[in-house]
Amino acid sequence: MVCSTSHRPNIWIPSSRYLAHNDGAHTPKVVVIDDNLAREVFPGQDPIGRRIKYGDNDKPKILEIVGIVGHVRHVSLDEAYPVRQQFYIPMTQAPDDYLAQALRQTTVVIRAGGNPANVSHAVRAKLTQLDSTLPIFDVRTYDRVVKDDTEVRRFTASLLGVFAGVALFLAAIGIYGVLSYTVEQRTHEIGVRLALGARGSAVVRMIVLQAMRTVGVGLAIGVAAALALTRYLNSMLYGVRSWDPLVFVAITGLLGGVALLASYLPARRATRIDPMIALRYE
Repeated sequence: MVCSTSHRPNIWIPSSRYLAHNDGAHTPKVVVIDDNLAREVFPGQDPIGRRIKYGDNDKPKILEIVGIVGHVRHVSLDEAYPVRQQFYIPMTQAPDDYLAQALRQTTVVIRAGGNPANVSHAVRAKLTQLDSTLPIFDVRTYDRVVKDDTEVRRFTASLLGVFAGVALFLAAIGIYGVLSYTVEQRTHEIGVRLALGARGSAVVRMIVLQAMRTVGVGLAIGVAAALALTRYLNSMLYGVRSWDPLVFVAITGLLGGVALLASYLPARRATRIDPMIALRYE
């Protein structure tokens, strides 16, 4: 029996245990609480062995805490849902009024190996054998549950990914075009340097370094802006960091490589022409 949703890091206490099959109607009433409830009610303490009240105020049941588990998101992976506490009690110890309400719609979770479809057929057959009038619906694998819950978020992320790819392509073309044009404009300067005895490799290195300094400043500003904006993506992600070092390094390296080619190729091409022709170049 569970109450509500969200997520926090798990707590594990050595004396903690799960509910067992021998926790029945005639044994001491027990409860397993989640780490959110443990932090709120027993901050800095060991809750195992403590007792809590549950049920009507007139006739509350006294439950002994025997275990602590991690918080579970029952409704959605979205952080927009309020964080609440959860607790678990054996079905055999649940109050009759609560049990009657809970049994109107019960979710059964089964862990099994092999093909999930085969397991679902066997479960349907067994439940039908027990009660042919029992409705069975919404049979899904865990992967399907997560996929359905994140469908809108995945579509939005895919759309952003397409736009980001187009923006990256345009940025690469823009850097190449601007630097190529800038280097071509310096063909006259290159001719003068070559006529005065400068080596072609030294001229190319000088032009590339000057271009890469400008590109480096732009990349530094871009990375800083991207890091500042990643926090706005956290609401769209689950189980993934919005700041991925590999992505930042890869994109920076790609743009830097494009800028390097955009400055090197035209400069190298200009140093191969005759200095007199370069001097007459307009």
